[in-house]
Amino acid sequence: MTRSLRIFLSRAGDRVSLCLTAIALAGMFLLAGCRETDRPAVTVTTVDAQNGVRIASMPAVMVGGFGVGAGQVQSIGPVAVSDDGHLYIADNTQRRITVIAAETGPLPTRSYLPGLANPLVPGDTIHVVRAMEWHGPTLYLVDRARIWAIPRPGGSGAAQARAMEPEGGVADVRDIEVAADGSLYLLSERGIRILSPSGILRDSIVVRGETPPRCVAFSFGPDSNLYISTRSLKEVVVYNRSGQLVKRIGAGTIGGETRGIAVDQFGNVFVRDEKDAAIRAFSADGMYRGKIGARGSGPGQMLSAEQLVLDRGRRVLVVPDPTNYRVQVFDLTGRRAEARDLVTHTPAFERTRRPYHITLGMGVDASTQLQIAWKTTSDATGTMAVYVPLDGAHPSDVDWSAPLVKTARGTSTTFVSNIGPYRAHSVALTALEPGTRYAYRVGDGSSDGWSETNTFSTPPASPDSLVVAILGDSRNRMDVWGNIVNRAAAFDPAFIVTTGDLVSNGEDFTHWDPWFHEADAVFRKTPFMTTPGNHERESPNYYLSFEMPRNAPPGLQEKCFSFDVGQTHWISLNTQVDMASQTAWLEEDLKKTTKPWVFVFLHRPAYAAHASRGDGNQDVRDAWCGLFERYGVDAVWQGHDHYYHRSKPVRGGEIVPVGQGPVYITTGGAGAPLYQMKPNRYTEVGETTDHFCMMTLRGNHCEVVVYRADGSVLDRFAVKDFPRVTAR
Repeated sequence: MTRSLRIFLSRAGDRVSLCLTAIALAGMFLLAGCRETDRPAVTVTTVDAQNGVRIASMPAVMVGGFGVGAGQVQSIGPVAVSDDGHLYIADNTQRRITVIAAETGPLPTRSYLPGLANPLVPGDTIHVVRAMEWHGPTLYLVDRARIWAIPRPGGSGAAQARAMEPEGGVADVRDIEVAADGSLYLLSERGIRILSPSGILRDSIVVRGETPPRCVAFSFGPDSNLYISTRSLKEVVVYNRSGQLVKRIGAGTIGGETRGIAVDQFGNVFVRDEKDAAIRAFSADGMYRGKIGARGSGPGQMLSAEQLVLDRGRRVLVVPDPTNYRVQVFDLTGRRAEARDLVTHTPAFERTRRPYHITLGMGVDASTQLQIAWKTTSDATGTMAVYVPLDGAHPSDVDWSAPLVKTARGTSTTFVSNIGPYRAHSVALTALEPGTRYAYRVGDGSSDGWSETNTFSTPPASPDSLVVAILGDSRNRMDVWGNIVNRAAAFDPAFIVTTGDLVSNGEDFTHWDPWFHEADAVFRKTPFMTTPGNHERESPNYYLSFEMPRNAPPGLQEKCFSFDVGQTHWISLNTQVDMASQTAWLEEDLKKTTKPWVFVFLHRPAYAAHASRGDGNQDVRDAWCGLFERYGVDAVWQGHDHYYHRSKPVRGGEIVPVGQGPVYITTGGAGAPLYQMKPNRYTEVGETTDHFCMMTLRGNHCEVVVYRADGSVLDRFAVKDFPRVTAR
């Protein structure tokens, strides 16, 4: 990170500084015993009692924030550092790269990359950034289709970029490294492809292990070997360029799967340990030397990092942490540094009386009832919605003073989040006309407190066809989430069902802002029916963001609920609270419904195929699966495990013929980091990939088509109506 970051690390920050003691309490440590550069090291002040290694505290610099102006980022993607000291952050939410020079702060965001735009829009050239690496004056960037070699921009205008489409494509590429001779090394889950500087395939290396290794990241060492981290091994594997395994590092020390990795010019290895989110440090001979950081959201702590970028000359480690929406910079020499934010913290939505985070939710009878939720600043005390049938008119032509316009008043509550107070509003619309398109707006009734005009459509009471989107586990890869939710919305579903884990930390309001930003246009017109996952943490931020039907007993309202759409009955169950308390309500609800099609959605799966967690959650099976079988639930939509999995029909834990038991579908690929799936006796179809599901019901025929994030078809199957044992 050359001169600019060195200058930055020695300067005082803007009112934000971290003394060594405070940083030590945050769990940030210096690798001791490794060879130093010409910088002086601080006196050793802390002892790691667990490992008996003497280590010193380390400072951190945090980069993060939200916004749409120059230097503001809404999501943290791949990061690269150029030899002139600039930090490049791929912001896949805003479809651009933000460039930061540490001594001057954010630079104007450059548009020299031709595109960085939503891949749904035809004509774009560069889509979502998957990996990037500087090599001299050239930035090598991998998107979903190509490798780009982009010269360093100079002045204004677009630089000429060269695209390469190597044999085998780049859809599976996780990381890229460039050798001294310009050869390109592409890491996929099973190994490495080696390309010439022009993109011609020269050779490949297969990474082997007792289980499929699922490679995550890699780095060249000074010995020219390749140091590789994986999701399946609790150690670093080192291969030479001939594809031979040279050594293993960290066995018995690394507690979880290895993720991001970097190797300095002395052979010291830095690798992120998934178990506690810390970075483990090893000397060149493989000896464990200490850890950097810890799990959490404070300074020096991290929740996710699958990439470590090391400036070998200056001993600076750059750690992008997408879950915490920031980049941290650690000075490995131990020189005390001040910390400040490099990126302006600006919300993705304007914080005024004007509504934001608008969502629609269905009522118990979706053809006649709709609920709307939104947020404002706390001084907007009024809560109302105005709405009117469009009858073919354009929404912009609506006269809100016309006699046909109806007004509904609702309620609001103030909540103090971790970034300050906001007011959450909700209003219920009743006696709507089935099969009708409405225009609406919400607000507090003041001239500057109305939302823009939006639309929604009620489904017919007995629709000829019903289209529903089902997806789950969006969490932290906002570019994937935005792509998937917008692709699903393009099918014009009557509503969207989610299986939970919308964000990584439901208690942190800053996690919700970019999530809403990606789906804002979808949420304003399409009802979003959700069940909470473990990452929502039962937070008010979750429950105040959506208005769900309130037909469960007191204490369970909105934690579980049901609603009817046409010939379908939908039930949401909460696997994150006491399940026994929902069981009596569930059975009564199943008894009462007369709909021929019954679907359940929940978070933790009853039947699944996780490589390390097994074939499902026994507590969910024990609590509810007997009722699903007795009362003819046709399909159970699940999340939590980040892949796609469809079970065979199951009854009493055993495989049964089609039509004699529910099918359990795990859909957890809407943006969360993917997990390894291991097929078992319940598996009909499964794949580890980002995806979403589209269900279409026409008469007595129900078909589901599952799409990958690129629009290709993953699975297609018919759901057979499962008659209940007792009469419906």
